[in-house]
Amino acid sequence: MQLKKGEEISLSIEKLAYGGAGVGYLQIDDKKLVVFVEGALPQDEVTAKLRKIKPNYIEAELEKVTKKSPLRVKPRCPHFDVCGGCSLQTLPYEEQLLSKELQVKESLEHIGGFVNPHIEKIIGCKDPWFYRNKMEFSFGTKNIDDDLVTVGLHPKHRRYDVFQVKTCFLETNDIGNLMTAVQKFCREHNLTPYHFKSNTGLLRSITVREGKRTGKRLVNLLT
Repeated sequence: MQLKKGEEISLSIEKLAYGGAGVGYLQIDDKKLVVFVEGALPQDEVTAKLRKIKPNYIEAELEKVTKKSPLRVKPRCPHFDVCGGCSLQTLPYEEQLLSKELQVKESLEHIGGFVNPHIEKIIGCKDPWFYRNKMEFSFGTKNIDDDLVTVGLHPKHRRYDVFQVKTCFLETNDIGNLMTAVQKFCREHNLTPYHFKSNTGLLRSITVREGKRTGKRLVNLLT
């Protein structure tokens, strides 16, 4: 059987790979190929489009979840579908820890050569939200034809575009208000974002640091 790029397949997702992609298996003649599907979760039934075909593995793009995993939960962040970060918000934190534990065990077995290694339970954090003390946000436009400056993060796989961050659960609970205020100021004063392709423009990025114990903030503007 000859596989072709762009071909659709049906797949059962069994686990998560390092990096967060769902892992399923495709039997081709006498060979069992590993298929990585970004956005798929364990126990999902999916249809996926083949994107990269290698001798021992396949990368596929998620087309549709035909049967949702019972593990799936609603993502907390309203930017989840567009943002390039926090790709596992649809999986409960406890299940994320179990997946990471399995990845460590398999790495020791397959790479280290250990037989049935004993793995201690992962010590999770008390609160998986607002744990970061530094984040960097970009200046840009929603698309290449848009002149209005936008302050936020990059959409998935689109390093030159930026979407406005109205809320984020990684660093501080009012980061959306800060980004909105900065964006409003920049638009009122006609400040332009830096464009990597043309090497023109003024505003490049803004870094926010927060002292978790003191509540003090440092905002660093890069032009």
